[in-house]
Amino acid sequence: MVVSSTVPLLILGASARGAAQSACRAGFRPLCVDAYADRDLRELTPVHSWPDSPGQLVPWLKTLPQVPWIYTGGGENRPGLVGCLARRQPLLGCGARVLRRARDPFAVAELLARFRIQTLPVCPPRAPPPADGQWLVKPRRGSGGRGVVFWGPPHKPLPREPYYFQRWVGGEDFSGLFLAHADRTELLGTTRQWSGRVAGTALLHAWHGNLVGETPSPSVLQHLHSLGAVLAEQLELRGLFGCDFRLEGETPWLLEINPRYTASVELFEWILRRPLLREHASACGYPGELPPLPSDIDREMHCSSAQRPRFVAKRIVYANEPGVAEFPPDLPRWRLGFTPAVYSDIPVAGQPLRPGDPVCTVLAGGASPEDCLQTLDLREAEVRRWIRTP
Repeated sequence: MVVSSTVPLLILGASARGAAQSACRAGFRPLCVDAYADRDLRELTPVHSWPDSPGQLVPWLKTLPQVPWIYTGGGENRPGLVGCLARRQPLLGCGARVLRRARDPFAVAELLARFRIQTLPVCPPRAPPPADGQWLVKPRRGSGGRGVVFWGPPHKPLPREPYYFQRWVGGEDFSGLFLAHADRTELLGTTRQWSGRVAGTALLHAWHGNLVGETPSPSVLQHLHSLGAVLAEQLELRGLFGCDFRLEGETPWLLEINPRYTASVELFEWILRRPLLREHASACGYPGELPPLPSDIDREMHCSSAQRPRFVAKRIVYANEPGVAEFPPDLPRWRLGFTPAVYSDIPVAGQPLRPGDPVCTVLAGGASPEDCLQTLDLREAEVRRWIRTP
């Protein structure tokens, strides 16, 4: 696809593909800094790979106009870099000061306690809880479930990076997506999240994907509305942000805040037919006039709800053993619209894979969660046939 917009938006993140496609739906021309530089992202926009040192970004950024920018997954763990770049060009999102508070589990727990919102106990390294298997060890700068383990045998010694302890609670994993304006916060919806072990690796709680379309009970929705409003107002969150939570019966326990564009946004855009990155830019005070919507997007926004899938889902396919990615060159390309490509985040030909590396993302829509899961299973099986192992 050729991007026709002349209004640039810089996107930085471990994986920028989903946000780049959202940017196109919103009328922007994306420019990306991405850890993987996958084939489908390269076909869409110029891509700059993440340098070994964040300081090496500066020379490249100086070649660009000082355009507005956002960050995606992983960016929330670099408040210093966010603050540095925000001084140079307009940031559409949460700045360094907000990030430090929103990503501080102790500050968040104290905030929720003040508003009498139930929260999971957390402990600092200097005061560890009993090693009885009822607590999790979580990296302070983690994302996607990386490094999360139960506290107790056999998971010792402790991580070398900054960490904390969080009380474990039973239930099912969900997330909520919010859009925070200066005067109100909207709950866009919830997703069922899948996480778990990646075979052949030490990853025990890796994020595997999510499903959109299920509706929680009114009491859970009310709790989430209140939670989102408190977090947005007290932490000064703006634009899109996500909250991961564990649903135990009718109680949603907050696990962590993702104060940025999240991986679920493309699913919500698909099912809601809303260019959410455009709404994010507006909520964050976009400097100047927003670009016009592409005509294809404007048309799809008004299509009949009968043409939309009832449920949509995505799954990350991880490598279980060393191999090489050999995807067919003629896979269907992404087209501008609210429907993502069936296979996304496609590695370049010959890309070497280590156990635990993400291979690609598969997506599906259907009339039921079971339809989505069945389709995802078939597509994952097909992807695994395209991995050449030694």
